[in-house]
This record gives sequence, C-alpha cells and structure tokens, in this order.
Amino acid sequence: SDGSVASGGTDMFAAGVKRFATPGSKIGIHSWGTDDGPGSDLPRNDPAHQRYLDFYDAICIPQEFYWKTMSYGLPMHYISDEEFESKFTYLRSKGCVGPSGPSCTPVPKVAPVNPTPAPVNPTP
Repeated sequence: SDGSVASGGTDMFAAGVKRFATPGSKIGIHSWGTDDGPGSDLPRNDPAHQRYLDFYDAICIPQEFYWKTMSYGLPMHYISDEEFESKFTYLRSKGCVGPSGPSCTPVPKVAPVNPTPAPVNPTP
C-alpha cells in the first residue's frame, strides 16, 4: 500500500497482464510533452496521439485511460483511492481487461520462436 509509480512507469505497470494497485498506492499520470508543449494541447484527432492509442490497445487498457491521463495535463497527478473506484477500476484488475472487456487478448510483444532451425546450405 505504500508503493508508487509515475509517468512512463505507469505505462509499464498498466502493460502487466496481472496488475493490482492496492489502496494507498500512488500511481502518477500526466500528459506527455515535447519542446513544443504538452500533448494535451493537441486536438484529439492529431496523429501524434495514435502511437499511444495503439499501445493501450495492445496491452488491453481502454483508450479512455489515455484520454484521462491527457486531461490532467502537467504536472503529475496522483490517482486518488476514490478515482480508482470510479474512473480507473481496470488498474485494480487481477487479469486482462480492456476495450473488449475480460476477453481482451494482449498483442504478443515478440514473435513466436520457430523451434525448427532453418536448413544450412553446405559450402562446396
């Protein structure tokens, strides 16, 4: 209950297939930014958002999470216990839930390994 994670660490936490934020834990969210300003200043249809939306789709976190993090802008906002219960319930799930509900299947992070080695052509 005294653990914490913030910023990019929150994305790593969210990427876990099994994740559970206990009451009292601190999870920090905020808008990403560049030298040109925070991403929260960009319109929703700006292509710069797409890679983040694709990431959340791949890890079975609703895109709504991305838009919520963006809504807090900068600086860091730590999710309250009340917000966990009302807005961020999927961060307390013990399994994979996401845009398709409990049946969401995470996108594999790496291609499956081929157990059959490729034939080697002998040199003459």
